[in-house]
Amino acid sequence: MITSLSKIKEGMKCRIIWLLSPSDMLRKYPKLSENDELYVLQNLGNGSVIIRYSDHRYALSDDLTERIKVEPI
Repeated sequence: MITSLSKIKEGMKCRIIWLLSPSDMLRKYPKLSENDELYVLQNLGNGSVIIRYSDHRYALSDDLTERIKVEPI
C-alpha cells in the first residue's frame, strides 16, 4: 500500500516509491531517490518525522514528508 512518509509509524521500515518535489530538493539533500529504504525513528504526529537513511539521521518537515510516497516493507 503506497502512502506518505508522514503516515509511517515509528519503528517501521519503508521503500521510497515516488518523490514529489517541484524544486527537486529531496533528491539533493539527503540525496533520496526511488527504491531507497528508510527507517522511521520517530513520527512526531504532526507530519514531521526523524528517519535513518544511509547510517545518518535526518529530521524532515511535514511539507517534505507529504511529498515522499513510500511502501512499508
